[in-house]
Amino acid sequence: MLIASECTEPLISLIQSDVGPAVESGVCAFEKLLDNERLVEYTADYDVVDLLVGLVFSGSNNRLIEACISTLIKLGKDRTPCKLDMVKAGIIDNCLELLPTAPIELCSLIAELLCILTNSSVISKSLDAAKIVEPLFLVLLRPDISLWFQHSALQALVNILEKPQSLTTLQLTPSQVIEPLISFLESPSQPIQQLGTELLNHLLAQEHYKQDIMTTNAVVPLVRLAGIGILDLQQTAVKALENISLSWPKAVADASVTTLNHRMHCGNRLHFSTRESTITVALKAFFQESCDPSSAELMTEVGATDALLDLLRSHKCEEPSGRLLESLFNNMRVREMKASKKAIAPLAQYLLDPQTRSQSGKLLAVLALGNLFQREGLARASDSVTA
Repeated sequence: MLIASECTEPLISLIQSDVGPAVESGVCAFEKLLDNERLVEYTADYDVVDLLVGLVFSGSNNRLIEACISTLIKLGKDRTPCKLDMVKAGIIDNCLELLPTAPIELCSLIAELLCILTNSSVISKSLDAAKIVEPLFLVLLRPDISLWFQHSALQALVNILEKPQSLTTLQLTPSQVIEPLISFLESPSQPIQQLGTELLNHLLAQEHYKQDIMTTNAVVPLVRLAGIGILDLQQTAVKALENISLSWPKAVADASVTTLNHRMHCGNRLHFSTRESTITVALKAFFQESCDPSSAELMTEVGATDALLDLLRSHKCEEPSGRLLESLFNNMRVREMKASKKAIAPLAQYLLDPQTRSQSGKLLAVLALGNLFQREGLARASDSVTA
């Protein structure tokens, strides 16, 4: 420790020497020195930030630039005053100048530094941070980017765009923004999925992103994420679906029908214990679509009534499930289907179940039965006695 600390001043002298190989070697050694957390604190007394920031934009020596940025990352972690010094010295402008043409390894280091800087609320709300958004989104379109870059860039964008004032300055079109995000929703990495979904949620706070047709492409991957049972990711995906369903209810309903159909054909039952919020969003979208006769028939054909009755039996989402059943059975063609006759006994059992506490659910179940009995002859079915 003592010997290492004595290296600090000589290494800084090398960095200041203006002799190319000496500067590069000095920065690389200094960066290694900072692997020791105690030495990071020790070097805080030396004014090296301006020196390193200047070297980042000093030329085309990528090894030197990478070493400078790695050093700044180590100096800046959890040290807001040091981060502010970097921003004041112009590190954001220097990094953005390099970003479009830098090799991917250097891009990843730049993204990590920007992520660390924007982790400070003071910086993330600044005009300097707002300049980061568009360049990062454009690099995210590159086919060769690494998971490391994706994670750092997405986290930096979340840090910035969770502040409403940053969203208002964003000039990118929905295609430039939503398209790369969809690929992150389908990433094999759960942290990337989480960050991509969080970022999408922030963007959907802007009406023009919510209403753009490109946004509908995010629905299917969001429905998948909402059903995988990872609570944080599920909640974020459900929130995004709620936002999208305000402008595109049919897209959410169609994706939910497709997912439901797939699961039922695979012989599975949905386990609703951890997915109630997900199903509620889907049911709201279904309800808006159930007024269309062809949509109501499609839902019934793929087994929607069975799924809704399962929900009532398990006492989950009782009110939206009952509301959708009542709406479906209000359709004359749906009442003529075999599935409708099979619904009488489960609805009666739901009403007789002592665990049924939802008064609105009970009322809607009664209304659903009333709709069913408009079908001629159905009131004389054997199950109707119980009802």
